[in-house]
Amino acid sequence: MKPRICVSIALPDPSEVLRLLDEVEPYADMFEIRLDHMPNLEGLGDVVEASSRPMIATNRPKWEGGSFNGPEENRVETLLEACRLGFEYADVELRSPTLSSVVEELKSMGVQVIISVHDFDRTPSLDELRETLRRMEAQGADVAKVVGFARRMEDNLTYLKFLSEESGGRRLVSFGMGPLGVVSRVLCPLFGGYYTYASPREDLAVAPGQLPVRRLLELYETLGCLG
Repeated sequence: MKPRICVSIALPDPSEVLRLLDEVEPYADMFEIRLDHMPNLEGLGDVVEASSRPMIATNRPKWEGGSFNGPEENRVETLLEACRLGFEYADVELRSPTLSSVVEELKSMGVQVIISVHDFDRTPSLDELRETLRRMEAQGADVAKVVGFARRMEDNLTYLKFLSEESGGRRLVSFGMGPLGVVSRVLCPLFGGYYTYASPREDLAVAPGQLPVRRLLELYETLGCLG
């Protein structure tokens, strides 16, 4: 099966997002729109309507590596407001203090919930990854995203083993951030991951180690994964 790629777009102006969508849509299977980079949502509805690809709404707080630095209730309301415009998915942090109520509200809207955790310091052990996955499932995750930081090349093996053992019957995303985690980013969907992330261009990466989508496709072509 062709690896599924989600292209993350983090731009302040929805009109800029529209132009970028047009540029990269042929290469993307999904889009993540980073609301934490947008001062307001004016014009976001046009973004949702502009693409036939599924879209993820993410409003990442500073305490999880994002850009949103306001009150939690404002962050959550912005995410919900965006989802009312027609996003198919919403990314909610496992550490969110209002996780249960947000998940319930999103599901009542018909939005599929990605529950995520990001460790910018290290790669958790396999047992820790499994326990995090169980907690996400207990909270009603439709998709579980468990991401750490690769400090050594061997850390990639931890994520790939986790995926190969746990992804059966689940929609799971897991890899290591950082330059040494590129291997697990690339191989995530080949080991059972639901998708992996890419940037629209090299200068627009939103996380350490994120590859441009065209470069990622070149690697998949080299690996013989594109059919």
